Amino acid sequence: MTLDRYLRKEVLANLFGVLTVLLLIFLGNRFVRFLGDALDGDLPQDTILTVLMLKLVSALVVIVPLALYLAVLLGFGRLYRDNEMTAMLASGVSPFRMAKGLLWLVVPIALVIGLLSLQLSPWAEEQVERIQDEVQARTELHGLSAGRFIEDKAGNGVLYVDRIDADAATLHNVFAQWRKEGRLATVSAKRGYIEENETYDARYLVLEEGYRYEGEPGAIDFRMIQFQRHSIYLEQRPIKASQRRDKALSTIDLLSLDSPSASAEFQRRLSMPIATVLLALLALPLSKVSPRQGRYSRLLLAILVYAVYSNMLTVAQSWLGRELIPLSIGLWWVHLMVIALIALLFARMSGVRLWPAKQAKVVT
Repeated sequence: MTLDRYLRKEVLANLFGVLTVLLLIFLGNRFVRFLGDALDGDLPQDTILTVLMLKLVSALVVIVPLALYLAVLLGFGRLYRDNEMTAMLASGVSPFRMAKGLLWLVVPIALVIGLLSLQLSPWAEEQVERIQDEVQARTELHGLSAGRFIEDKAGNGVLYVDRIDADAATLHNVFAQWRKEGRLATVSAKRGYIEENETYDARYLVLEEGYRYEGEPGAIDFRMIQFQRHSIYLEQRPIKASQRRDKALSTIDLLSLDSPSASAEFQRRLSMPIATVLLALLALPLSKVSPRQGRYSRLLLAILVYAVYSNMLTVAQSWLGRELIPLSIGLWWVHLMVIALIALLFARMSGVRLWPAKQAKVVT
């Protein structure tokens, strides 16, 4: 038990560091992406952090197994570099004994990954889909920025603001044009702001000191109106639920569907806790380095192995969704290949000869 605690402590020390780095990389990359979407008006600024956290819940299914895989690789790599692993092997501690002690840490993490994959990740994806539906129903003034024309999604109107106050409360030199029921309307104003009417659950673009032009220039019914204050109703679109992707469906709803893509998604969710255990076991023999080599010497090979494993799962899921392989084979053949590789590497670590040695020829 002392040995098991020592090995788990070594892995945990690296796990927290690797997990922190991976989370920072993910959050930084996603935050920049969502910030760009907000500036383009595709995502409200007040939902950036919410969507970011929801995406993080979904991404943990991939990030945590990768972090555990690298933590085992780095932890046992240090033991090899400092000759501690050599001493343990010489004392009769087999690789299978080490793997057994490692599983006491890996299996609980795999169970958490299973909960994330089967329950929390689909819930998070569903919440993101709901937010996107609400964005489609809102007006197109989210992400408003100065100095650029913003067109609504339907292509019926355009808005331009020359300058926006630091608090984003007042718009300066506003130009708006839209067509409704075949009639063109153009408005220009010195300033404006958005007004919320909670009583009627309505939103208005309030403009001050400007002109409104209606109709086509030169037509008989063309009108020009000068105003001191003019309110434009911003139509609220009804929220319509979009077609949910398989990854946003709950596991119960997924099982009720009789489609290849749903079966492929369900097997992918089941594969995540399985992959967590297999990657941790695979990292143990891959961590073997000589004392002269650094603890990071096997990192490139390990990342290559992980990439191949991950891509094979993705390809298998695609094949299953397109009915190129039967459901009984599904994604399981990929895991079986990894299990065979783990068995081969553990056999080599234990000194088991998988094939007879070549006999030297005697020259007479």
